[in-house]
Amino acid sequence: MKTMTGPRRKRSFPAAVRALAGAVALIFAGTQLGSSVAYAHRRGDKEDKEKAAAHYKEGKKLFDLGKFPEAIAEWEKGYAAKEDKAFLINLGHAHREMGNFDKAIFYYKRYLVGIDDNAPQRSAVLEYISMLEAKRVEAQRKAEEEAKAKEARNNPPPDLSVKKEPNNQPPPPPPPPPPEEGGILTKWWFWTGVAVVVGGGVAIGVVASGSGKDFSQPPSNLPLPPGNILRF
Repeated sequence: MKTMTGPRRKRSFPAAVRALAGAVALIFAGTQLGSSVAYAHRRGDKEDKEKAAAHYKEGKKLFDLGKFPEAIAEWEKGYAAKEDKAFLINLGHAHREMGNFDKAIFYYKRYLVGIDDNAPQRSAVLEYISMLEAKRVEAQRKAEEEAKAKEARNNPPPDLSVKKEPNNQPPPPPPPPPPEEGGILTKWWFWTGVAVVVGGGVAIGVVASGSGKDFSQPPSNLPLPPGNILRF
């Protein structure tokens, strides 16, 4: 005798199976997302490298032409696109050529940060730093000397060697010599001359009185005799 049973139910997936299926779907989606992000990152990194390379080439061309400020601008853009230490050492070279010793030393030292001791350019960069530090000291010394020289030119000391202009007025006459001691009355020759004159006058008076003639006036028809010259 057959036993009658009810209608057969359809079998359904257990909850664990559904959870597993959902996890697989999430893993797949995450893998796809990760691949997309990695691809985008690689693509962006590639673009940054290309930009950095373009700025490096343009900067090198400008550096070779002696256009150092323009080369610096290109290499700064290149370092912003890709932080490659090659840009730092090149920036140091450009500033060194311009005489910007402080900037050059800064970039050289930044290049040495974290670099391997066996790096091929490390010793050369150290030499550059040593050379520029010596030049910086020399430049400071010259600047101080020029400042002192400029100050001396602007404020010269008084010139003591300059002579005053000569006075147009004649010099004063010399003082008279002091009188001789005793005066002229003490000289023998003075009294000798007086005696001669007195004696001559007496003789003339005697002669005139004896003849009765007036010898005070010379004859009108005779020239006056030259006067006697007394010599002492």
